[in-house]
Amino acid sequence: MRNMWARIENDRVAEITDIDPLGRFHPSIEWVECNVAVEVGHYYSDGKFSKPTSEPQPVLYPRFTTLEMLDLFTEEEQLAVVTATLTSPPIKLWYDRLIAATYVTYEDPRTEEGLQTLVDAELITADRKKDIETAMQSVGDAA
Repeated sequence: MRNMWARIENDRVAEITDIDPLGRFHPSIEWVECNVAVEVGHYYSDGKFSKPTSEPQPVLYPRFTTLEMLDLFTEEEQLAVVTATLTSPPIKLWYDRLIAATYVTYEDPRTEEGLQTLVDAELITADRKKDIETAMQSVGDAA
């Protein structure tokens, strides 16, 4: 069995080598002898190595085309929004930006803000907003 060494940084293995680091690096760099089962990312504490627990994965929100986004609204809701664009500058701005978007994602804070604007203008209910948010947060179709 060959000797291996792990470079420790912030209590984690940052590098593995089979070349003895003794005298080759600045003394402030911490190297610890290890076996071949140790991998980059493992923890090192109290003289022992351990595998990391699974770290939470970042949330990936699906992307919607403008048409897909509009299809999340009922026809009645769509007509109410279009009608409101004639008299409400904030609704008009949201709608125009929606139409001009390359894609829409819940990750963009403007999406939630726009939905809340529709609730505040009583164009959709808070429950419908939740339904739309839920549909936009499903990761099954993440791009």
